[in-house]
Amino acid sequence: MSIKYQELSYIYSPKSPFEYKALDNINLNIEIDRITAIIGHTGSGKTTLVQHLNALLIPTSGTLEVCDFVVTNDKKNNKNLKNLRKRVGLVFQFPEYQLFEETIAKDIGFGPKNFGVSQEEIDEITKKVIKQVGLDESYLEKSPLELSGGQKRRVAIAGILAMNPDILVLDEPTAGLDPLGAKAMLDLFVELNKEGKTIIIVTHEMDYVLEYCDLCVVVNKGKIVFEGKPINLFINDEIMKRVGIEPPLTIEFGKELIKNGLNVDLANVKDTTSLAKEIIKTLKGGEHHE
Repeated sequence: MSIKYQELSYIYSPKSPFEYKALDNINLNIEIDRITAIIGHTGSGKTTLVQHLNALLIPTSGTLEVCDFVVTNDKKNNKNLKNLRKRVGLVFQFPEYQLFEETIAKDIGFGPKNFGVSQEEIDEITKKVIKQVGLDESYLEKSPLELSGGQKRRVAIAGILAMNPDILVLDEPTAGLDPLGAKAMLDLFVELNKEGKTIIIVTHEMDYVLEYCDLCVVVNKGKIVFEGKPINLFINDEIMKRVGIEPPLTIEFGKELIKNGLNVDLANVKDTTSLAKEIIKTLKGGEHHE
C-alpha cells in the first residue's frame, strides 16, 4: 500500500491577481510504514504537498488516496474528512498555530476530547505522550505561553500523538531544538515507525535525512524531481546542483576520498560512524590506489 498523488495540482488564490500554482500535476507514491523526508527550497511546494495529506488543503485538480480516503475537488466525494484527520496527524512548522488552550494538558487532550474519548482515558494519554516528547508531567498545568520555542514544538507533537494517528506528518520538527533535543525527537520518530506508524518529515537538515530516513522526495518549483533512497540523491551531482541542495558533510567527505583514490562504498553510509567503517573495510581490502 502507499499514499498516492495522481495528477494533483494546487493553486492559491485562483482567478485573482495573486493566483499562484504551488503544485503542478503531481504524481507520487509515498510508501506506508516508512520514514520519508520531503525536501526542497522555501517556496518549492513541499509544505503545500503535505498539507493535502489530512485534507487541510483540497486539490484544485487531481486526486489523493490516503488511509482508504480519496480526496478530490468534488465536495460530494470528500466525506468523513474528520476521520481522515484523526488518522493523519499534521504538526505545523510553527507550533504556536496548534496551541490555544489555557494549559498544556487541555491542549494535548483537545483532539481526543473532540472524538469522544473519556476524561479518564484522556488523562492517561496525556501523561503518556508528554513523556514521549521528552517533557515531564509538571508541564501539564503550565500555559503554552510559558514555553520556549522548542518546548512548544514538543507539546504540539504530543497533541498529535494523543490522537494515535496512523500517519504522522511533521513540518520542520527539529527547528528550535538543540542537537541533543533534535536527536531525541528523531529517535522517537524511529521508535514510532517501528510500532507501525508512517512518518513523513519536511526538513532542511540533510544530515537527518541521510541518517534517519528510508526514502526522500525532492520538490522543486511545484514538481517532483526525485524520489528514492537519500544516498541515491546525495551522490547524484546533477540533481543536487539543479535544485541547489548541499549534501551532508559525511557524503561530501566520502566523495573527496573517492576523488583521491580511496574507493569507499557510500551506499551504506548514514553518518560518520558508518563512513569510518567503510573506510576501514576499504583499506583492509587493499583498494587504496595512489
